[in-house]
Amino acid sequence: MFLTDRFLKLWLLFAGLNSWQLAHGGLVAHWPLNEGSGDVFKDVAGGIDGFLPIAEFEEQAEIEWSDDGPPNQDHAVEFLGANSFIATSFPGIEGNNPRTVAFWVRTEDGDAYFLAWGSNAATEKWHIRTNGGSGVMRTEFQSGQNFANTSVIDGEWHHVASVFPSGASEGEEILHYVDGVLDEQTGGTSRLIDTAINEDGETDWTDANSAEPYFVHFGGVLAHGFGRMLEGSMADVRIYDEELSEEQIRAIFEGDVGVVPPVPFEITAIDYSPADDMPTGAVTITWNSTPGGSYAIDTSTNLQDWLETQDGLPSEGTSTSFTDEKSPGEQGTAGCFYRIRED
Repeated sequence: MFLTDRFLKLWLLFAGLNSWQLAHGGLVAHWPLNEGSGDVFKDVAGGIDGFLPIAEFEEQAEIEWSDDGPPNQDHAVEFLGANSFIATSFPGIEGNNPRTVAFWVRTEDGDAYFLAWGSNAATEKWHIRTNGGSGVMRTEFQSGQNFANTSVIDGEWHHVASVFPSGASEGEEILHYVDGVLDEQTGGTSRLIDTAINEDGETDWTDANSAEPYFVHFGGVLAHGFGRMLEGSMADVRIYDEELSEEQIRAIFEGDVGVVPPVPFEITAIDYSPADDMPTGAVTITWNSTPGGSYAIDTSTNLQDWLETQDGLPSEGTSTSFTDEKSPGEQGTAGCFYRIRED
């Protein structure tokens, strides 16, 4: 994925070539939180690793690692309730586009804040939390919210998902799942959904209550200040740019990786050749491939609207490459994101 020449160079320095991976299907971000140590939280779908930012009091956010993860996982991240959250540079899903956010959580926090992105303006945020002391799942979008029925704050591991279906437009259409089962909506105020995303390429994580959209972060809700953070554990955080069915969500809950594969294609090399008349240039992407298969290449300028650039690209064996060249006057490769799909 490439945004600008400057972004490319910084991104490669931050992520490293071998950590570039591509989403499988609609899985656009996946942080297993299973490292067990350290302060880098690998995104195995899009390569946008989480990190601990400099935040409250100009100090680095802190977490602890738990060796008691959810089913099918050894570890989890334990959030401490104060200056304890994980930041990313993933913008999230924009507007009223479909989405699924799923993760494991264990907490007894009566006012738990799990994951957020967007702006704290009417209809422009996407925040997932509990509905106060009731402990039921709640997705809010500023000036409106949708909350469910089953408490998840009993100190046991629960798998939860918030889904905004394809074709939906209002908050009342949000679906919540707990442990693989659709949970009844019991309240909320519906509004049209128009989630904002950060398009500037940076966020000041020391500025809680900012009016600007935040990138995806979990363990806290920065749009409401540093006082809203989770005391509890999270693991296996996933974001899809599509609506998952109840069957697919149950497959994640049950650990059936054959239905919803958690491991995407892996990029093994990226070569970027700038032209003298930037922003044009050439990008060559090489990835592990299946002999006999074929691939499609999509491009986007905003990570939301994708255009098929190439289809029927035959596999070159166990490794396949694609080169995109632009001529003067065309939209340069420095303004493109890339996505590879099995055709």
